[in-house]
Amino acid sequence: MKNIKRVLAVLLVMCMAVGLMAGCGDTAAPSGSTGGTSGGSDNSAPASDGPINMKLFHKFPEIGKGLDYFEGLADDFMSKNPNVKITIEAVSDEEAKSKLRVMMGADSQPDVYFSWCGEFCYKFARAGQAWDMTDYFNADTEWKDSFMAAALDPCTLDGKLYGIPFRLIGKTFVYNKAMFDERNMKAPTTWEELMTICQTFKDEGIEPIAFGNLQPWPACHYITGFNAGCVPSEVRQKDYNYATGEFTDPGYVTALGYLKELGDKGYFSNGFNSVIHDVASENFKIGKNPLFYCETGEYGGLMDQGLEIGVFPMPELDEKGDKNYIVGGPDCFMISSKSNCPETGMEFLKLLTSKEWMEKMITDLDYPVPVKGVLNENNANYALVEAMKYVEEADALINWLDTDVHTKVSDAYLPAMQEMLNGTLTPEQVMEKVQEAAQIVKTEEA
Repeated sequence: MKNIKRVLAVLLVMCMAVGLMAGCGDTAAPSGSTGGTSGGSDNSAPASDGPINMKLFHKFPEIGKGLDYFEGLADDFMSKNPNVKITIEAVSDEEAKSKLRVMMGADSQPDVYFSWCGEFCYKFARAGQAWDMTDYFNADTEWKDSFMAAALDPCTLDGKLYGIPFRLIGKTFVYNKAMFDERNMKAPTTWEELMTICQTFKDEGIEPIAFGNLQPWPACHYITGFNAGCVPSEVRQKDYNYATGEFTDPGYVTALGYLKELGDKGYFSNGFNSVIHDVASENFKIGKNPLFYCETGEYGGLMDQGLEIGVFPMPELDEKGDKNYIVGGPDCFMISSKSNCPETGMEFLKLLTSKEWMEKMITDLDYPVPVKGVLNENNANYALVEAMKYVEEADALINWLDTDVHTKVSDAYLPAMQEMLNGTLTPEQVMEKVQEAAQIVKTEEA
């Protein structure tokens, strides 16, 4: 049986080679190499009689970090494939969301592009703008088996794979260990304990939680978790589906009440709706705030000058939703259906997710990765190792709301939450706006 499977895999790669020669213009057949993270693959692009020009789009423009990483990766790939020329465009997080939507509607799409998982990538697949990776990916069983299954699911729609995950982000609270130790505090395990800690710091004149919500995605990350804890999962799944969403469950108002409570009680840093997330991060780093709700990929920047931090997940809520969950999900790269070199793009992504470059992602960027057996105490900071244990032990990984619902629903939800935190809308009024947007989406899609 194993021999039959190997033969079928080889035949599949040979068939793709024939298709590439017929449909890719200046490219020829893929090499058919396999091996993935074990080093069996030489990460060579399909052979070609002429140059292959490939455009790469990502959201890591930081000089000395993400930008250097992807430039180094591209240089490595081009050194292995002299006939390939990679052009890179990198923009910031918020700009990437709007720019991707514009580019996907134009003819000048990047061949390989960053995407959030869930609905954000599904809409590209439904619109026919994403290349179906399924057969090419399945043909390399060693590469396929190197991934955590939970990281592949959010990139899969109707049984077809449209994205390759390259990092796995979780959202946790971090706390200043020195500030906690001075008060004999321990990491909270319940919502009530978290509220007590916040009140203790506030009574001392210290703003408890660093928070910057000028760009409203940080509040979105809070409500992602609160919705999961307050609304039954089957209801959320129905509502987050653009074709069936109603958002009438009372748990959504309850969830907003938890977020509003943090603002109303003064537990967030002052002026949070006029401060960006990066400023909040710096305030936590210098000891202005003892708590910060942030992504696992941010730990390294917080600790780069010796700050000692502790980690704990968002405490469970005594409500009707999920328990033992972590907010977060994988980020992925997709390939445009208009690309003339999709197999070359796949070989590039195979190099990205190789053991060598996954380890480099951990050591250089402090990002957790979705490839099994790579992250450990020898290459990751202690906080990241601790947080990934929470991720691995969680019963559910709850994808970011703003990438898991339709764009028009998200565009109503996030600004309305800002208004609620400013005191100009109630939780009920926020949900009225969300319900209106959901109804518009259903009508338009129908």
